[in-house]
Amino acid sequence: MKLRTRIFNLLVLIFFTSILASCSKVSKDKPVLLEKNDVMNIHGKIFISDDYKYTTVKLYNGTTWTLTDVDIDVARTDSKSGILTTRRFRVSLSDTDKQYFKPFKYGEFQEQFGDFMDGIDLNDTTNNSIEIVSAYGFKE
Repeated sequence: MKLRTRIFNLLVLIFFTSILASCSKVSKDKPVLLEKNDVMNIHGKIFISDDYKYTTVKLYNGTTWTLTDVDIDVARTDSKSGILTTRRFRVSLSDTDKQYFKPFKYGEFQEQFGDFMDGIDLNDTTNNSIEIVSAYGFKE
């Protein structure tokens, strides 16, 4: 009787372990929020086209994660009023073939931030900056 109970308990343990293992797998279909210590290894700059229509975000992924998205705070100073404004944006890091931003790579991503970038001083790199707040990704 004790052997039967032990075998049953072992089978239950194996069953639940396999369920937990499959639930915790991270895939590109279910990216996870990266820890702050990983986010600190993502670096970037922002560049605005002369006509203010396009913004290029240049990033370095210094993590072991394949990134799908980053949330950035963009700070800008209006060239006329001198007022500093910050707004948060999510930047998608995939191309048309759903190829995501691989670890230890540099990448450029074009975004349109609407009229938020209108009127800034394009030569002012001190007051026009980004801070990477959070990132999402998966391990391959």
